[in-house]
Amino acid sequence: MTRRLDLAAALAAAALAVAAPATAETSFVLGQYSGPNQPLNARGMIPFLEALQERSGGEIQTTFAGGGAVVTAKTTLHALKDGLVDAAFVPTVYYPAELPVGNIIVNLGAMLSNVPAAIGAMNEVMLLDCPECDAEAAQWNMRYIGSWSLTPYDLICTKPVRTAADVQGLRIRSAGHTVPLATALGASPINVPSSEVYEVMERGQVDCAFSPPNWLDANSLGEVAKFVTDVNAGSVPNPHFLMMREDLWQDLTAEQQALVMELSPIASAGGYFGTLETDETALAAEGIETIAPDQTLVAAMEAAAKDALPSAVASAKEKGVENAQEIAERFLAAYEKWKGLVDGVDSEEAYAELLRKEIFAKWQPQG
Repeated sequence: MTRRLDLAAALAAAALAVAAPATAETSFVLGQYSGPNQPLNARGMIPFLEALQERSGGEIQTTFAGGGAVVTAKTTLHALKDGLVDAAFVPTVYYPAELPVGNIIVNLGAMLSNVPAAIGAMNEVMLLDCPECDAEAAQWNMRYIGSWSLTPYDLICTKPVRTAADVQGLRIRSAGHTVPLATALGASPINVPSSEVYEVMERGQVDCAFSPPNWLDANSLGEVAKFVTDVNAGSVPNPHFLMMREDLWQDLTAEQQALVMELSPIASAGGYFGTLETDETALAAEGIETIAPDQTLVAAMEAAAKDALPSAVASAKEKGVENAQEIAERFLAAYEKWKGLVDGVDSEEAYAELLRKEIFAKWQPQG
């Protein structure tokens, strides 16, 4: 059952959840700035919450507070730290200064064309092989629960874009690795949250958006932009897809903690396959034209992507991450391994089970 709250109800529920001990019944409010119909929520977050409530026998009462009712993209991190919500989708890309370790992975997005492998690698590294990530999360009262990534980015535009010359001078909504990518292509990157892309595009403040095709429908971009250039610009991974406030985590019983980890793959796998399927539906909609980039644009994209690793490392070092190169290489090694693991895995259920077997079953309580 999809749980929807109006503003007053969401705030009241969240307030009751603050510092609630895991006694006979624990309130678990998950804050999300996007709405319940977004595929990552409808197929990932909400089924995870429903399973958690059911499998806990009602001891954990879950609520999805979406659509910006409690948190926005740029307030989520602080809301989680302060206890306004119990769990949240923390958009890592919007917190480069606060989460420099996590943003190493975000800034490698141009290299991540195999999204299932990227999600697997993120979950493995974040949960099992990144003490630096744990330390960073602890500063924000967060406990890592799961990672997820958008499907590969294309260019959604208000006019046809086919060549490298067509991109010159355009204003392109960009985030994460697509910011330097837009700059390298001779465009002007415009960084606004995904929830605001429709508004800025409708007003003519941007010409294109680097985004997955499903935004044509999910963010209504198909109403103002009819052209999709299939550039496959990598993805924007989200290491902090599903985070829980640490103080509530410590109040859970060992059995409840184990249950949360067992069910986490529901969110990652459902979010991915839900997004993938809506990509296909959005591109097939009437009035949408898909454009194949010519060789000049393909070459320009490939040249820009080669700078992803040194750029990601340099950015992290500037923010004080001393072993940024090691963290990046650790993740990329896991990514290469996961390319083989996900080969032939073509269903949501099989993918969730793979994540559970290879990663979450290996998790051990750490206090």
